[in-house]
Amino acid sequence: MIELFGRVPVRARQWVRHVINLPDPSMIYAYNWAGNIAMFDRINGDLTVFIHETGHSLDLLGAYLDKPLSGSKRWLAQYARDSHVPDPYS
Repeated sequence: MIELFGRVPVRARQWVRHVINLPDPSMIYAYNWAGNIAMFDRINGDLTVFIHETGHSLDLLGAYLDKPLSGSKRWLAQYARDSHVPDPYS
């Protein structure tokens, strides 16, 4: 887990407060609350999940002037223009 989180760029991971691994092998998700990332055993080996959850910290903790960026008119307009978004969740 340390090695994978260490691959996330420093300027992005500076917005993450804590990363924890919860020992429940039946869980297949992660979540972010207030800049803290919780990973479950089955997915803590997936770098893309670390990057995704770090993105929530960037967005919600004010890394951008329009806090949170994902709710700003500017971001929503750019999202609407992007034809390569794989699905609404992404």
